[in-house]
Amino acid sequence: ISDAWRRAGAMILILLLLVFIVALGLAGIRGLDIECGCFGSSSGSDSILQALLRNGGLLVLAVGVFRGSCISRKAERTE
Repeated sequence: ISDAWRRAGAMILILLLLVFIVALGLAGIRGLDIECGCFGSSSGSDSILQALLRNGGLLVLAVGVFRGSCISRKAERTE
């Protein structure tokens, strides 16, 4: 995959994860019951917390991919 596509895909993923993390956080703060089975078999705030942690980890990885492709792009320009 070219670096441009990798950067674009990582940026889209970062934006989607941020929106989802904010939505989950707001639902948790408001105490909304979003027990739909989407987050596994655990119930209540545990499933929201697990989803927030999982998405936070995915966000860190996506930022790493984005930064890595930017760094490799800078290295190619200096050569």
